[in-house]
Amino acid sequence: MIKKVDKIDNTLIIKRRRKLFIKRLVVCLAILSVAAWNFCMRYPGFNITSITVVNNKYTDAKKIIGLSGIQAGNNIFYIKTSKGGDKIMEDPYFTSVKISRKLPSSIVISVVEREATYYASKDSKFAVIDKNGMLLEVKADIGNMKLIKLDGFDMKKSEVGKQIVGSDERQLQVIETLAGMPAAKDFIAGLTSMDLTDPGAISIYSGQICIKLGTTENFEKKLNTAANILKRDELKQAKGYIDVSFDGNPVFFIEK
Repeated sequence: MIKKVDKIDNTLIIKRRRKLFIKRLVVCLAILSVAAWNFCMRYPGFNITSITVVNNKYTDAKKIIGLSGIQAGNNIFYIKTSKGGDKIMEDPYFTSVKISRKLPSSIVISVVEREATYYASKDSKFAVIDKNGMLLEVKADIGNMKLIKLDGFDMKKSEVGKQIVGSDERQLQVIETLAGMPAAKDFIAGLTSMDLTDPGAISIYSGQICIKLGTTENFEKKLNTAANILKRDELKQAKGYIDVSFDGNPVFFIEK
């Protein structure tokens, strides 16, 4: 009986020692963590010396860094990357942002941008619009930007950061269909203007060639047909029109 009691006492002592050891270990680790954090926050080697922006094709890197609020000289562990990303995302030019720390002292900002594709007049300035109809900004000069003139939308009611306002939902459908075409990038690059004032009589222009598309019915098929006709050598520097607005063989006319 005595041996059994001694055995129970020894077990309790071992458990108590184990608990005490764990408590001391936790305290020591907490102290070391605090000490390490304080060291990281105070050590000059962790002050930011470089901020790099990647994947930006249209927006100046300095502007993106400014939007983030991150500055050289700040401690790399002190900054909040999510907060910096949220600030950048307030600009409608961006669809996603990722800010990464590269120890010991570098920050990398990776962005995905919307592509400025169209422009329209707004308050005696130029409204810059992406391929899906999102109003990106309003600026006084677009001389250094290769954009397509867009007619037929109510720019007075259109706001930055939102899709432009049209009188008919088919107007935006045209823009979105064009953006989703497999060969749209090359085709759009050659366009100079698009008139969507009347969704029943849509016209787009490539240089001095007017492409008459008519209604939105079979719209993608019409666009592909027009794009193939535009590849003909006799149309490359010509003035005239291509009519694909009806069923049957398309018609094209070149002014002499």
